[in-house]
Order: sequence, then structure tokens, then C-alpha cells
Amino acid sequence: MRGWPIRSTDFSPLMTQPPRYHSATCLHEAWHAAVASANHLPVLRVDCLQGYCEIAWPFEPEGLQEAFRDPPRAHRALVATCGCIAAQAFGEGLKFPGKACPWTCHDARLLARFAAAYGAVPARLLDYNRQPHVKPAWETVLAQARHQVRTWSQRPGVPLALLALASQLAEAGVVDARGWQGLWASALCAALR
Repeated sequence: MRGWPIRSTDFSPLMTQPPRYHSATCLHEAWHAAVASANHLPVLRVDCLQGYCEIAWPFEPEGLQEAFRDPPRAHRALVATCGCIAAQAFGEGLKFPGKACPWTCHDARLLARFAAAYGAVPARLLDYNRQPHVKPAWETVLAQARHQVRTWSQRPGVPLALLALASQLAEAGVVDARGWQGLWASALCAALR
């Protein structure tokens, strides 16, 4: 038998217990899913085996320019999206991207795609009513996302609820959209809502 860390492909019927998932991965995915749900973004799948959380974003980076036809709404959605992408780093007050999450990680690359798409949005915007809006700087969007997540994460009970949620995700391994909705509605996540 090979040594640790065990991969999901290493599991055999001869082993008496399923593989355990790295607790840091489960906590990281719990942050993504909880911040997404707190911002009313649908969580489609949380997979602690592969280490990802699939969220239905309000728009893909390529659709950002179209979304900004309604600047206030698109701005709120972009702040929420950026907060979800960098949830754990923003919540724990860490630099993002940084040592814990370098530019090579998926989250940082996704955020870079949104940054590039945002850079292509014109500086002066008109909404559907032909009202002018000025596009805030990208750094402002990130600062607002960081503040939003940090404020949410410092509410009473949130840190312990995130740890309990990570434990449940580790136990489940993979949670689909329906399973996530049940978990999110449970008493376990009450402090996160």
C-alpha cells in the first residue's frame, strides 16, 4: 500500500475506512459555498475529493460588459462574486493572491479573468434609463468584496459554524446542489445565514 497522502483512486475495497480529506481543503470549500449562499448565489456542487466548489455565477467574465448595462446591479453582483472567489483569504484577512493562494491556483486565475474583463468595461457607463455611472476602480471592487466577507465572517458564531460545516463536507466528500440546500437550511448553518 502506498503512503499518505491518499488519493481517491487509491481506495480499494480491502480498506476498511474511506479516505479522509485534508481538513484545510474542506474548510476552504466551506468558505466558498457559505459565502456564495450568504450572497444568494446557487451552489451547484461541493467536492472535497477534488477540492472545488461549483457556483452558478451571475455572469461569466466574458459576460461582464453585457451585465454592466445595469451598472448598480452588475457592481453588486461583481462584489459578491469576487468575495466568493477569495472568500477564505478575505475572511481571514490574508493577502489574495498571496503565499497561501498564489497566482497559479484556480481561484486566483478566475479572479484575474474577472479583473481583465472588468478592465474592458468602459469607464463611463449608461444604465437602461440613460443615467450616467462612473465605473469604480478594480481595487475599489476588491476592497468592497474584502470588507463584505470580513464583516460577514466576524459575526458571532460564524468561525465555529464554518468549522462544523467543513467537518460535514469532509464526512460527505461530495455534496450536490440538493444536498447543499439541505445542509444550508440546517441548524448547523444558522449562524452563516
